[in-house]
Amino acid sequence: MMFKNFKVLLPILITIFLIFCFTKIGETTEIKDLKYAVIIPEEIIQQEVPDPAAETEIIKQMVENGFYVIDQHYIEEFRYTRRVQEALQNAAIAADLGKELGVDVLVIGEAFAERIGEEEGLVSYRARVEVRAIETDTGRILYTHGVHAPAHDITDMTAAKSAFKTAATEWVIDFIPMEPPEKFGLLIPRFAFGDKVDHSALRDIISTDIAEGVQRALLQDVDVSDKIAILSTGEERAEAFRKIQRGDFELPALLLQGTIDEFEIRELDKLSGIFITKYALEFRGGISWNILDQTGNRIIMGNRTESIEFEATYTGLGDVPSLNEMAEDHEIRIAIDKIIEEIKNDVIKGVFRQIETDQVRYQESALARRYEGVEIADINHVIEARDGSIFRIQLMEEISFQSSIMGLLTFSPDEIKEISRDNYDSDAWSIKTIDGDYFSGKINMEEIKAEIGNNIVHISVDEIISITISNKN
Repeated sequence: MMFKNFKVLLPILITIFLIFCFTKIGETTEIKDLKYAVIIPEEIIQQEVPDPAAETEIIKQMVENGFYVIDQHYIEEFRYTRRVQEALQNAAIAADLGKELGVDVLVIGEAFAERIGEEEGLVSYRARVEVRAIETDTGRILYTHGVHAPAHDITDMTAAKSAFKTAATEWVIDFIPMEPPEKFGLLIPRFAFGDKVDHSALRDIISTDIAEGVQRALLQDVDVSDKIAILSTGEERAEAFRKIQRGDFELPALLLQGTIDEFEIRELDKLSGIFITKYALEFRGGISWNILDQTGNRIIMGNRTESIEFEATYTGLGDVPSLNEMAEDHEIRIAIDKIIEEIKNDVIKGVFRQIETDQVRYQESALARRYEGVEIADINHVIEARDGSIFRIQLMEEISFQSSIMGLLTFSPDEIKEISRDNYDSDAWSIKTIDGDYFSGKINMEEIKAEIGNNIVHISVDEIISITISNKN
């Protein structure tokens, strides 16, 4: 009789067991209630690093956003062992290691850095951080991604660690749901001079520094005062990079990087009389700029050239002053202020674009998708059009690209991180892949097929300034 009852109960017991086995941890548990471990061995020119910067930064970001991460002390004995190397290649071994550490999710990867030269007296390094997050109960890979990042500093070790930290920050932003910032800090380093600019000629022409002019214009714009805090102005560009990489600020930072490509006074005509000479002069100023986020990704690029003609009169018998000395500063300031106004508008556009991007990242982060069931498309592109509008699309076809070095290339949407024009009016484009590779050339297509909502559209390449992929799995 007991055996007969058992046969009746057996299917029920099996069903209950299967339901238990296939229930996902996130359906009943908040992601911040899970326990995490992070193991990322680092190597700088075949030298093991005792206190890995990438591992530390990922832990710091996760803890600050409310995640439970075990202390690094518990994983020190594993970091540079053969077992970790095997776990990097095998998710099942990684899951077993995570169970031994008593965590729900094991974040494991490796980081490499190499010296790439010197710039403005500072050492330059480039790092690559490759990290996976593995659910220990199932061995499932929740997220995997590799990130490149450059950095500059005084010594090899500090430059390499800064590069590790920057790459790790980029990785963790896409992994965990982070509350989008409501305000950004802005650094405006001194504008660099292009090769064609005579530095000495600028001393008597520019009455105020371009960087200070942009700062003043932003502070006078009441509509953005609650979104932007000026963190620094006028230092060398390399020093501004170092401040961001060291994490000197509580706010997420954007960097305005500008170059004065053209700045000159030239003589158009000269009419000489007794003791008096009248000059017809022309001022031409050309400036290009980029706005970068704190991981070094470009979010805005622009350029503008302004010219103005004016007259100057010289009276006397002594040495004839230079054209620069005869230039009327007021006239030149009109042209410079037009450039400053356009830079200011691009900064504002960049800040609001970054706020929007971070909001998307929060919703689409790997853990939010896995555990909170956020329904989104796997690939999400943001297009900036010539008229300044920004909208989200799904690319529906591969991009044909004529590289200036590699010839004709084809990129699938899931290989691309960013496509952008080299400047607003240029036909030259650059592609950045998710692996950190760059290609310069031209898009070999007149239109791009995309989906907006439920509609299929064909967007003219002429109308596009940039396409950015906001998230990658």
